[in-house]
Amino acid sequence: MKKIRKTGNRTASARQLSRLERAVADFRSVVEQRFDAVDQRFEAVDERLDAGDRRFEAVDRRFEAVDRRFNAVDRRFDAVDQKIESMSVHLTTLIESLRDDVRIFAEAHVALEQRVTRLETHGR
Repeated sequence: MKKIRKTGNRTASARQLSRLERAVADFRSVVEQRFDAVDQRFEAVDERLDAGDRRFEAVDRRFEAVDRRFNAVDRRFDAVDQKIESMSVHLTTLIESLRDDVRIFAEAHVALEQRVTRLETHGR
């Protein structure tokens, strides 16, 4: 009977081992499924972050385009400022020249009037 008991114990142990192996396999399967679910969630988060990155890149490109347009406007304003400065210098020169011409005409007028007055007073 000892042999039967040992065989019975071995059979019982083998059954317990088999159940334990199935339980471990089932547990492993559940854990793998949960890890797969976690991986899928991480992939979804990565996709959302990638989409956010693409949107930010698009916004950056738009800001760069706006900056280029502002730089172009600034260059145009600088060109206008230079033209205004050039015109101001030119107008200042013309005004000074005109002032000199007016002074010369005024002096000539005074001199002419004095001659006319002398002629009129001496001619009488």
